[in-house]
Amino acid sequence: MRAIVSIHMAVGRTVRRLRTLTKVRASRAAQAPAAPAAAVDVEQLRKELLHVIDLLGR
Repeated sequence: MRAIVSIHMAVGRTVRRLRTLTKVRASRAAQAPAAPAAAVDVEQLRKELLHVIDLLGR
């Protein structure tokens, strides 16, 4: 049961980050290049995705 909860939390966190990244990219495309963009840590997102894949493989 704990593994299911852990997977659920990891997937939820990753989905939220992906949504944020998608919104940032969309806003960057719509705005002038000089507009400030939200900081999205792509490396952290990659680590979280690998963690989710690892959890699903168990």
